[in-house]
Amino acid sequence: MKILKKVTLLILSFILLLNLILPATTSFAKETTTTYITVEEFLKKLLNSSKIVINTDTQNPIIDTAIEKGIIKKGEFTNYQSYITRQDVALVVNRVDELLHGDTYDEKLYEQITSKKRISDLTKVPKAKQDAVVKIFLKGIMVGNSNGKCTQDRSFRGKDKLNAKEVTTILTRLNNTAKRKKLSFDGQLIRSTDLPMNYKDFEYILASFPNSFYESKFGWMVATYYDENEKVRKPVEFQDYVRPVNMKNDTFETWYNTYDMRDILDKNLDNWVEKIRLNLEKRLNVDYRTVDNEWISTLRGTYYSIGIESYDKQDTESIKSYVNRMKKNKVILKSEVISVEPSTLHYSSGYYIRTYVKFKIVSVNDLSKQSNIVFSTWGDAGVIIPKIKKNQWIEMYIDTSIGTQNAGSTGEDYGIKMDLFFQR
Repeated sequence: MKILKKVTLLILSFILLLNLILPATTSFAKETTTTYITVEEFLKKLLNSSKIVINTDTQNPIIDTAIEKGIIKKGEFTNYQSYITRQDVALVVNRVDELLHGDTYDEKLYEQITSKKRISDLTKVPKAKQDAVVKIFLKGIMVGNSNGKCTQDRSFRGKDKLNAKEVTTILTRLNNTAKRKKLSFDGQLIRSTDLPMNYKDFEYILASFPNSFYESKFGWMVATYYDENEKVRKPVEFQDYVRPVNMKNDTFETWYNTYDMRDILDKNLDNWVEKIRLNLEKRLNVDYRTVDNEWISTLRGTYYSIGIESYDKQDTESIKSYVNRMKKNKVILKSEVISVEPSTLHYSSGYYIRTYVKFKIVSVNDLSKQSNIVFSTWGDAGVIIPKIKKNQWIEMYIDTSIGTQNAGSTGEDYGIKMDLFFQR
């Protein structure tokens, strides 16, 4: 009798244990099988959503139809029951998009995306699939993920398995072009919700840039203007300033001629942006132990020159003086993000472009004199870093002036004109 009770108790304990284990096991199995989607499952959804007639007279209707339509090629997939990757989704979806909407695409945008590396991990995608990834990106069907605050590239994660939750979104954008995401002329994702208060001052608002980047004040908002009677007046657009949204509608004037601003920007804007980026990269990445003449020369090359040795030498001497000071101060600066945003180009007694910088002071003896830490041709008046601390990331929005003293210049010789390092 005692043995029977022990056996009964053992059976009951086993049943109880099963009840505890099975729901969790079942739930886990269900989760793993629904998180991702197989190649064949995706192809089926792709064909059905695009209303492509499936040939049911074959042994494998889904695969055979996809091959017949050129959506996949024989041997392209070794296992149709394996989970499909994001890069393979880009490949087949782009082929269907070309079937449905033609094989034309924005070639200029394609060039911008590739040359400016807007897809940060594109090189990790096999070369045979990179073209499809770029096209599916520029078409706004699959736009990847932001790489962080104010970053100008996005990660595609091509080798990752496609999450089943993304399928509906991708197929909706494929079949309804109005639902696709919009990109800027230079391949950055645009947003249309939760816009900054002054969104009308800009041609578009970028997804990775917060409202504070746009709402930071412009120079004309803090400047004082006077009329002919020396009374304070309000600034007038196209006279005292030009908002970013209207820059393309402005005229570019030299002492001798007037030019279409669109033509000037087409020829020069990329070079202006690169000058500012390189300037800030050098200023925010410097080590007192290794700074040399090459660093000095490269930084000097980002500033404009007028061809008069005595004048041009002033900036060179200013940089050399900074190097002496920063060596004594044992300064090491390291930047993490420098994003020069061309859509912020504006006029306010000169042309300015806004930049987001994130940097750290790794080493310093004395924080009290900031011009001994970050270089500016304006010296002590040119650098104002709020709440400055060592070994903490500092984030700022900087408006940098680009220009020249050449009265006949059409922008080709522009360099840094005013390198004030502070946020309004």
